[in-house]
Amino acid sequence: RVHHAKDVCLWRLEQQRRQLLVEVQDANLWAKHLEVLLDRYAEELANVCYFCSARFSAGAANTCCTYNLGTSPHSGRPLAADPRVPPQLWEA
Repeated sequence: RVHHAKDVCLWRLEQQRRQLLVEVQDANLWAKHLEVLLDRYAEELANVCYFCSARFSAGAANTCCTYNLGTSPHSGRPLAADPRVPPQLWEA
């Protein structure tokens, strides 16, 4: 009896181990999928204006960022010069 109980216990542990292994493999697949997805988002967000978050495009090339015009694009009030913007671009 004890020998049979030990065998049953070991078999259950083995089944649990196998199930956990499958779950870990599934979790790894999801982690890889999320990593690829986050890399895509990071790539997309890397190509936006630091100040106004406008996407870089052919239509936006060589145009001034609305934050560099000296007025708030939302309220129209004057803005203080941002020290991160080179002086030659401020209100250019």
